[in-house]
Amino acid sequence: MVEETPAGRSWVLWALAVAGLGILTGVLILGVASARLEPGALRVFLIAWIVVPYVLTGAVAWWRRPASRLGPLMMLTGFVMGLTPMQWSSQPLVHSVGNFFDMLPAALFLHVFLAFPSGRVRDRAERVLVVVMYAVTLGLQLVKILLGSNPDSLFTVVAAPAAGTVVEQVQLALVACGLVVGTALLHRRRSGRERLHRRPATLVVDAFSFALVMLALLYIGGLLGWSYIEPIRLITFAALGLAPLAFLFALLDLRLARGDVAGLLVELQSDPTTDLQAPLARALRDPSLRLFYWLPEFGTWADQDGTPTAEPTSSVDRGVRVLSREGEPMAALTFDSALDEEHELLDAVVATTSITQAMPQPMTPNPRRTRATLPTRETNHGVHFPVSHTLMPARNSGKAASAAA
Repeated sequence: MVEETPAGRSWVLWALAVAGLGILTGVLILGVASARLEPGALRVFLIAWIVVPYVLTGAVAWWRRPASRLGPLMMLTGFVMGLTPMQWSSQPLVHSVGNFFDMLPAALFLHVFLAFPSGRVRDRAERVLVVVMYAVTLGLQLVKILLGSNPDSLFTVVAAPAAGTVVEQVQLALVACGLVVGTALLHRRRSGRERLHRRPATLVVDAFSFALVMLALLYIGGLLGWSYIEPIRLITFAALGLAPLAFLFALLDLRLARGDVAGLLVELQSDPTTDLQAPLARALRDPSLRLFYWLPEFGTWADQDGTPTAEPTSSVDRGVRVLSREGEPMAALTFDSALDEEHELLDAVVATTSITQAMPQPMTPNPRRTRATLPTRETNHGVHFPVSHTLMPARNSGKAASAAA
């Protein structure tokens, strides 16, 4: 398999950016020339407000995280949203194609929001919802077009507009329900097992949730024929365009966090302390971060307070990085899984911590005292290991650690 180079990826991104500008130009031309729109200029601006942020933000995300699917998915969403104005055209074929893609952006928006931050929908319930939404937005759209719900479409097979209208109402109801369920699934990430502790990630989820709620209201208003549907449309399009900007803010926050790594090194060198959890949490901007220590004399892990604990493992919402020296575990970090997408930042923080742990410290406890205060393997059940006495010798060279034992 040929590895993609940054230069090759840049050409692809430039080509997609040019394609995005081409689509946007076509939207502007259709909006100005179309007699179907009222007011045309406002509708064109709203479409551009969504297409541009999703294409540009997707390109940035793809450049920063080439292994993630989120960037390409965001760009695809922007491109498809740019295709929907084709239904404004008076040319029958162009109009018919645009009308077919009319409802697809709803499924794409939901897919993007649920796929944040990895670009993959991992939860089974979320995967089922995304598949159902694609089936409803494409499958029922084709059915109602074939039944003649849009008399101007070239794809009409049976002139049964009444049946097509019924299918359209069912489609709008199902899409609105799917968006509400998607909002509930996003909200679940802010509480309980999948709570997001990092504030930028929480801001992105809040922006995504608000956009889904407004999009659901827009479809409900269309279904029920609300007279004040236009204000809802304006707020919905504004929210959809702001969502990728919130994602850009999260990327900027992580970019700034990389600058804190140098500060972390200076802090750990100037103030050598066994309480590493707080500075590490600040450097990664993750207050949920926890630090665990490996105690080789007792063959167990202990938390910051010295309480024996099980070996840290990763899960859907928690990631793990192990700090090792000469192939032996020394400590482990557990953190919000959203940081897994920023492996460069994690590597830098882990490397910085490992360097400071390996450097000789100006103050170390008396090895005999450390030895005397440690409980024996036979008596370590139900007691607290004195982590402050066990970690410091390990922070010196391997010979010093062996001498302490």
